[in-house]
Amino acid sequence: MTFPTLVAPPFQRYPNQTNQRICLAEFQLWTDLYIDDLGVACGNFVTVTESGAKAVPMSVAAAAYGQPTLAFSGGASDFTVNGGTGGSFTQTGTVTDFTPGP
Repeated sequence: MTFPTLVAPPFQRYPNQTNQRICLAEFQLWTDLYIDDLGVACGNFVTVTESGAKAVPMSVAAAAYGQPTLAFSGGASDFTVNGGTGGSFTQTGTVTDFTPGP
């Protein structure tokens, strides 16, 4: 089964290993939490059906685990605005909208 809207493509080796290119739709990180069984918790992040997978709203995981330390979502213009409790985030690279988009 594939997760087209959530899983970044396999990492490829680039000449500049400090500049890995990844595609993210949404990102949440809890620094004080360990989710023991992602199989059980998976429904807080994604809905899986026979036709594929779709992200659930980030508020579902926040309701289950509390507000994340880092929470990023949206397009390139606002992706680096941290919606979590960890304070502001400094962008150090280029953020672009993914084509063709969700």
